[in-house]
Amino acid sequence: MCAMFLCDQVQQEVFPGERACEKRWDELKHRAQAFRWPDRPVVLFDRLETIFMERGCRSSLMYINTSPGLLRIKRQAMAERSL
Repeated sequence: MCAMFLCDQVQQEVFPGERACEKRWDELKHRAQAFRWPDRPVVLFDRLETIFMERGCRSSLMYINTSPGLLRIKRQAMAERSL
């Protein structure tokens, strides 16, 4: 997935008067959240990290299973789902 980013200046120049374009951009940003929020990690990346870590591989790019903050959020999300 490519990064979705438009700086504020671009948005201010493109969106005024282009309501349909702005609406579509908002829809895409909303869909993108499903790929980024740590309480709903992309299962493939989560699993790949786990497999590599189980085999002793470590990388600064592997943060889903190493970041204390992300791990806390994942634990909270799992607890909420089990209620």
